[in-house]
Amino acid sequence: MGVSSPPKRHQSIPLNTLNRTERGPYMAPPQSPAASHFSPSTYLMASVRDVLIFHKQEIRLFDMLKARTPSFAQRILALWLWLELLGINVVAFVCNCRNRDVVHRLIDEALQILDQLRQNAPLLTEDNGKIPLTAALAVEPFNLRFFHYHRDRAVTGIAHILDGVGKLIFDENLHALLGAYESGALPELPEELARPYHHLPAVPAAPADARSLFLTFSPAFPLSREDIVVYFTRRWGRCVESVTLENEPGLKPMYGLVVFTSESFVGLVVSGERTVRFMINGKPLWARNYGNQ
Repeated sequence: MGVSSPPKRHQSIPLNTLNRTERGPYMAPPQSPAASHFSPSTYLMASVRDVLIFHKQEIRLFDMLKARTPSFAQRILALWLWLELLGINVVAFVCNCRNRDVVHRLIDEALQILDQLRQNAPLLTEDNGKIPLTAALAVEPFNLRFFHYHRDRAVTGIAHILDGVGKLIFDENLHALLGAYESGALPELPEELARPYHHLPAVPAAPADARSLFLTFSPAFPLSREDIVVYFTRRWGRCVESVTLENEPGLKPMYGLVVFTSESFVGLVVSGERTVRFMINGKPLWARNYGNQ
């Protein structure tokens, strides 16, 4: 089934520029409808209302994803927004696609990508690494090996969206305020919508419990703190705040706790599962969401 690439709302960024650091966060609404593309400086002039209006199609898409995959909706949309920064515009395509089967297959491919990002999988062959519908929206050859190789950058970028503009896109209270204002139920623009986006109060770091995973490993195959830090850092960048291990005299450590720098990393690591298993230097490690205990 052929899939044509939809018109892009933003200037495309070739995949071979992935190492560039000036790309910045997700682009913001223009100051005037005549603007053809947006720059980071424009973002500084946007209000919360501006950002929500610009992202209305993402908000509608989020509602659809919640109905289809409630546990993964935020992460799927954050992944697609990150891909849009690379010029792979899945969001616009899905919003304009009337073929439900194609949309569901794109969602399934997004789940494959998220699974690839969280696990220590070997390099994939061309056959079992295919994501054909997502690849049809790229100009270069594109498969799951891209995410295996660029795992740390992808996870960091997705977490940045979840902790940044995602806080607005996924905030149903802000959606309700905007709807009430646009319908005339609120005569004046609420302060929550009027304030500049860059003046939003800093989001306090989530409590350590919300950023933590329980760790369990076999006493026959003990792991050091350094083993665990290196494992997560190599795959997802500087995401670990601390690792503590059981320290009982005469016993090899069997349990531990990892605290990440952001709650978003926890969701990306466990990807909706209660418990996930990793292999570190040939030794098994089980991670369990702290909040599920």
